Amino acid sequence: MRSGAYISLLISLIAVAAEAGTTWTLTESAVIERALSTHLGIAAAREDAGMAAADLTSARGAFDTTVGGQVDHRIDKSASMAPQIFGTRTDTTRYELDASKRWPTGTETALSFGNTKRRVDGSAFINPTEYESLLSLDVTQPLLKNGAGIADRRNVSAAREAFKAADAAVQRRVQEAVRASLDWYWRIVFSQREVAVAQRAITAAQAFLAITEERYRLGTADGTDLLAAKANVASREANLLATKTVLEAATHGLKMELQLPLADPVAARDALPAVRGAQPSLDGAVALALANRPDFRAAQHQAEALQLKLQMAQNRKYPSLDLVGSLAINELSTISHGDAVGGMNNPNVLVGLRFSVPIENRAARGVRDRARHERAKALIDLKALENRIVHEIEERLATLPLLAGQVRSQERAELLQEERVALEQDQYGLGRSSSLEVIRAQDDHLAARLAAIRARSDAQRAWLDYRLATGQLP
Repeated sequence: MRSGAYISLLISLIAVAAEAGTTWTLTESAVIERALSTHLGIAAAREDAGMAAADLTSARGAFDTTVGGQVDHRIDKSASMAPQIFGTRTDTTRYELDASKRWPTGTETALSFGNTKRRVDGSAFINPTEYESLLSLDVTQPLLKNGAGIADRRNVSAAREAFKAADAAVQRRVQEAVRASLDWYWRIVFSQREVAVAQRAITAAQAFLAITEERYRLGTADGTDLLAAKANVASREANLLATKTVLEAATHGLKMELQLPLADPVAARDALPAVRGAQPSLDGAVALALANRPDFRAAQHQAEALQLKLQMAQNRKYPSLDLVGSLAINELSTISHGDAVGGMNNPNVLVGLRFSVPIENRAARGVRDRARHERAKALIDLKALENRIVHEIEERLATLPLLAGQVRSQERAELLQEERVALEQDQYGLGRSSSLEVIRAQDDHLAARLAAIRARSDAQRAWLDYRLATGQLP
């Protein structure tokens, strides 16, 4: 996990702790903004993208420059058959610096520079002190396997495609997390409306109870009418508690999604959303989804990455044939290191070919065959995902107008039931209807109002599903 992600997550958790005791009045845009900043699922998904970015950096590391060095001192007192010639003791001090790098063309280069000082004691024929300086350059160029560095570059390209796939997959998980948060939010919006409707139903039931009590006092209503009116109020109170339970469950769900303190109250500020019925054609919606859906882009990038891996695996079947060359210049001096370095003009040149041919080559063939199957599976998965997207869009487009029609019918039924309640109460006041008919009309009116709200809730959930299916969520 990157340090920046740690800091961001820590800040989010501190902010959550500091916000304890706050009353949260939210809108849809506020829910989206908070989900993007505090949702733990989104934070975890971003770490996946970070790991893919690290893999890309690692793949690029094939072209890193390596610098090294060595310093050593040797004392050699080995016995000799002719100590007068070879001496009785040799002290050798050596230091060397080198740098190596592989280039995108596949060329491997190594540059080294070294100095050696030898001191020989007890010899009548060898100079007591000798300095040697050596500068060398070694070059290896693949010609068949990884010829021109094609395998190395494809490895980096495959890592880049894998990163794009991971990043797109993260975007899809972000959309799904936002969809879940918005679902809980709109549940709160509709549940708040249901609570308000249930409270108005209690007010209506209490008003009818007052009328019935007055009629009972005047002797125009009997005891059963009074009991029925009281039971009606109790039933409405129970219904209010049921709607509040649903609201509490939705509130708890949103708090969990957005990392809000569980003890804080939450209220939704948005009004009931408009019902969307007419949508683009199937072809237009599918084209929109295929252009916007991050999971479809992720599958495309994954298939491209596996295509590059297959090409690398096919290249591994080739024999190794490398052009090798080296150039070294040196000088010996009995004066100093500086004299040896300044006089380096003795070249040593090597040019040749190096090859290696695996006879059975089963390892390379196995890697190639596996890569071929992985790529074929990725293409099948990509086509299957495309089919699922098309079917999902078909379902969403078919559902939206049906739910819009259901909302219109339920709201028309609600208006008719409201007129019926008013008519029944007028008839009851004239003695032409019974309390049971009035209570039944109130029951039907409440049921129609709640059904209309729930139809709108279903339509809004279907609209969120359509936005998710077409990749239009943040």
